[in-house]
Amino acid sequence: MKYLYIAYLILLTAPTWADTGDSTRVIKYTDSVEISIDDEDRVYMYHVFERGQTLYSISKHYGLSVNELLYNNPGVPKVGTKYGTRLRIPIPRPLITRYQKENFVRWKYAPVFYKVKRGESLWRIAKVRMRMEVDDVKALNGLTSNYVRPGTLLHVGWLSTRGVPDKLKPDDHLPEPISRYNKAYKKKFYQQAKTQKPRSQRGPLVWNKMEQSPINGLMVLHRYAEIGSVVQLRNNTTGRRVFAKVSGRLPDNGRYAKEVVAVVAPDVAKALGVRDPKFYVELQYFGR
Repeated sequence: MKYLYIAYLILLTAPTWADTGDSTRVIKYTDSVEISIDDEDRVYMYHVFERGQTLYSISKHYGLSVNELLYNNPGVPKVGTKYGTRLRIPIPRPLITRYQKENFVRWKYAPVFYKVKRGESLWRIAKVRMRMEVDDVKALNGLTSNYVRPGTLLHVGWLSTRGVPDKLKPDDHLPEPISRYNKAYKKKFYQQAKTQKPRSQRGPLVWNKMEQSPINGLMVLHRYAEIGSVVQLRNNTTGRRVFAKVSGRLPDNGRYAKEVVAVVAPDVAKALGVRDPKFYVELQYFGR
């Protein structure tokens, strides 16, 4: 197929003296990376578990915890994962290099491909999914028309073989605009922490999974936190952390047990990587 021929030509441009003998490297420049993008604009890549690798080395490479890696791959065991297992891994969008700049070194990157879904147009893939010009995608893949067949792998960029840098690790797996709010709340939390020591709390949180939530966005209802302040929540199971604004008091109508420390909006629960309607967290807040 045409895209395989293109990938072959790309590999021929890599220098023969490049370091390709490291079997423990998670990604090599000779690999081809397939990605997908969900309806919430989260980017995922697919990694084949190979000999010499561990779940720890893979998760560390991509800036994840092992628990978060397993959360994105239900059914994959923590011990005894078989070689050849295909792992679904969330990656920050900025990790994908869409254009080759002057200092681009081919053997430091693996080519990235996007699989065309049924009903998708080349325009939508280029402009919406990848934020690229249609003509650039066509040129990269040697296309002469705008028609793309479902299942076709389109070359859409390159992925660094060095993994996720530290600057992209915190909070970057959140979709927009949640990521933007999270960063703003994080800044506000640490600004207040300079003049007021936050209180710590551990306990269960609940969220309305099956019904309409009374709060939306990165919002929480808390018993004691100052209204309008920001709380920090950490899910030790997934290793995820999120900052949310206190929009009101936890209702004292007997609906929630006294042990429940807060009610959170669905976006908070999703950002923390939880599925159950009740889960336990470490929480820091400003208040009595």
